[in-house]
Amino acid sequence: AVVSTQSTGVLNTMKKHKEALKVLSRALEQHPKHPLCKFHKASTLLCLERCDSALSELDELEAITPTESLIYFLKAKIHRKMGNSHLAMMHFSWAMDLDPQGSNNHIKEAIDKHYQSDDISLENS
Repeated sequence: AVVSTQSTGVLNTMKKHKEALKVLSRALEQHPKHPLCKFHKASTLLCLERCDSALSELDELEAITPTESLIYFLKAKIHRKMGNSHLAMMHFSWAMDLDPQGSNNHIKEAIDKHYQSDDISLENS
């Protein structure tokens, strides 16, 4: 599963999101609750503008790791993209509550850089 997430990171960087999604789906068939695979799948679904599917994947991930701030950060990005400003701010606030020191800021920046499906990052909204 770890190799799958690494290879999909490369595929997503190369804008080969459909191929990345296939790799992640196969990995999740073998390890259905693997948190990193689920997170990468949600990110890839966002790149493919399949926002509802990405949110469903994140809801499942939230049930597995409910205190992971990056889940709420990505949910905020998705809600913002969908035009749900109130839900976006609510999820962003939860992400900040879970990570008040900003220890995941470098990861959030990497998500914005590699999985950016719009021109403006969440911090600039």
